[in-house]
Amino acid sequence: MSEKIAFFDVDHTILRKPSGEYFLMEAFKRRIVPLSLILTIPGLWIRYFFFNVHWDTWSKTINGFQGISKNEIEEIAAYVFEHSYKKAIFPTIRERISTLKNNGIPVYIASSSVDLFIRPLIDYLEVDGLIASSLEFENDRTTGRFCGVPIFGKEKLHRVRLCAEQQNISLQECSFYSDSIHDLPLLEVVGMPV
Repeated sequence: MSEKIAFFDVDHTILRKPSGEYFLMEAFKRRIVPLSLILTIPGLWIRYFFFNVHWDTWSKTINGFQGISKNEIEEIAAYVFEHSYKKAIFPTIRERISTLKNNGIPVYIASSSVDLFIRPLIDYLEVDGLIASSLEFENDRTTGRFCGVPIFGKEKLHRVRLCAEQQNISLQECSFYSDSIHDLPLLEVVGMPV
């Protein structure tokens, strides 16, 4: 049985490294985010890889990420895509996405990544839809918080289920490609987990 929708994670699934890491390092080089924000990354990765992190209930402010304009984020994202993401796409995944699309199967990205960070990648892959975390803005500047909760764990499952239901498709008729144990809630309910 062929899937009716194929969902893909981004970090370590489409890209070799986390999209946020590429983005934050470039933002730091441009002096848009402080060193203190960069220094929090190793601790976050340790929590992510070795502990049961509940990002789906996380609503904290990201210190050092307040006050950045949407235009600056889009500019960095475009630069990072051309200089990092493009070279970091797994060729077999790019081929798989292309094959699915050529066979008329819609492809959606379901990622905890920030939508603005990965928008150029999404456009490049010509996928049919994006389910991703979003930043909160006030007067076109980031507040340092997410809109709602990050798309992670059970929240990712919830959003993917809504997407499929809107198209009258059961998750048993879908595939999901991921590298992460944190995506287990979704991997356990799709018909074709990869």
